[in-house]
Amino acid sequence: MQLLFRCIRPECKVNQFDDEGNSLEDHGEHPKVLGPRGERRWLFNTDCLSDPSSDELDIVEGEWDPIALTDALGLLAIGVPGAKRWKPSRTVWRRLVRDFRVVRFWKDPDEAGDELFKQIKNDVPHLRLIETQWDVNKTLQREGAGALVEAMGL
Repeated sequence: MQLLFRCIRPECKVNQFDDEGNSLEDHGEHPKVLGPRGERRWLFNTDCLSDPSSDELDIVEGEWDPIALTDALGLLAIGVPGAKRWKPSRTVWRRLVRDFRVVRFWKDPDEAGDELFKQIKNDVPHLRLIETQWDVNKTLQREGAGALVEAMGL
């Protein structure tokens, strides 16, 4: 079990938005999700990896998006704890995900999302890319579950 904390520093502009509703949040050089010092971050929601109800798996960056996918669509979803976290743990993590018949990666629309997709694609050749205008959670909030289903091509 991991204990995680969300950064709430005022200088990071948490929960502040411009006139069009875009987040002004910026954490600079530190992550927006933190854990106790020295504790290693692990894949989020790994319990679903042993769920026999589906041979499909969804991978996202972070902890909030797998919750959104599972809650809104009933998907088995795990979260990589940051775009730079796949590579150091890739040997173990690729074993956990490679045997699913369908593996979808919901890419965050930024440079870090591009890099994380490339890293996972190298280890999971049958990885399918899903792209939306925003991350999963924001897409769900702004456009509803139908937009996620549409992004999957269903």
